[in-house]
Amino acid sequence: MTSRERLLRAIRRQPADRVPLYCPVLGFRPPPHLRWTAGGQPVECWFSGRVEHTHALPRPWSADDEFRRAAAWLKLGLDAILDVSVPWARSPRVTVEDSTEVGVVGDRECLLMAREYQTPDGPLRHVVRVEEATPAPGAPVQPQTAALVNDLNISRTVQHVVGEAEDVPKARWLYQGPNRDQRAALAERMRLAAAAAAEQGVAVQAWSAFGADALAWFAGEEDAVALCLEDEAAFTALLDAIHAADKARTIAALDDGADIVCQRGRYSATDCWSPEVFRQHFKPRIADLAGLAHQRGRLFALATGGGVAPVAADLKDAGVDLLYPALPVPEYADPGVLDALAAEGLAVAGGLAVSVLDGGTAAEVEAAVAHVLGALGQRPGFILSPVDALGPETPWANVEAMVQAWRRHGAR
Repeated sequence: MTSRERLLRAIRRQPADRVPLYCPVLGFRPPPHLRWTAGGQPVECWFSGRVEHTHALPRPWSADDEFRRAAAWLKLGLDAILDVSVPWARSPRVTVEDSTEVGVVGDRECLLMAREYQTPDGPLRHVVRVEEATPAPGAPVQPQTAALVNDLNISRTVQHVVGEAEDVPKARWLYQGPNRDQRAALAERMRLAAAAAAEQGVAVQAWSAFGADALAWFAGEEDAVALCLEDEAAFTALLDAIHAADKARTIAALDDGADIVCQRGRYSATDCWSPEVFRQHFKPRIADLAGLAHQRGRLFALATGGGVAPVAADLKDAGVDLLYPALPVPEYADPGVLDALAAEGLAVAGGLAVSVLDGGTAAEVEAAVAHVLGALGQRPGFILSPVDALGPETPWANVEAMVQAWRRHGAR
């Protein structure tokens, strides 16, 4: 059974030859024998195509890097997926001007990056604090501009582009489906991915939607909640604009043959919103995207933060096939919670807390693997996976311990 067959069967909750072991990475430092060179330089850290458009990386992560990482995991007997991030466009009717300035944040003077947008509906301004600390080796770096879509800039933002309801009509110009050039580039990227996937026997997964994560980038976490409570019409309009771009990106990925389309949802579950808000505003839009995938016989995944258990039945009803952890939240490493999610008919990836993989002993890693496989190894739809990724601090010895324990305990 190929890795593609195994993972797709697991996501469909069908029998497979063993429990899949799938390891997302974000700056993971593999041992020298698993590295390669690109442009004459060694590739010392592994990333993934899933973060191509949401993180600034120490070095660009190419399609060839993606294929080589998958090949390395397969050589070790693990499962792999080729990730592609679907681009999006800003309207050509928008002009942008970048600048830097010195300002005061709290009680500290610091350097700020500003980006001024002139849209057909009026101006918007985005201001981000420049981080002074040097990132650890392998960690994502801060963009050189006030990038609107960037995870690290959420906590550093001094002024979000959507500060009040009247900004919502302007914001729709900043996030739209891929333009003609981006569409052509995506088609070529997916063509290369399909060829590599056929050769390697792996699935292609396209990260095609942001949902509530875009709310956090546009308005900030707290202000997005305030907008929902104070001006539901404006909140709905902003979500509609985000969903229109998400839908265009998802259709593009499906047109180009993705096996799985995935929506980020780290800010979409009940650790950020009440179950009632989730059901009213997020569930219908998730269902719309999942329906597009299912109409073509493909699969739909959602990468979430915490708080999925209270809305598990809603996620299944919306058509979610697979849940991923988007943060190192404890519930994705809790066999009891995972079992409850699986009981709702959801496939789920997780089980291994990254805190154990990063800081535990080899014996503790083996015990964690044995425990979760003992509890969930016979559950249809369970995929053993770190919560949420192997990173720069994950020692290779613990990865080896994880793999060896999986080989001992993961057979069905």
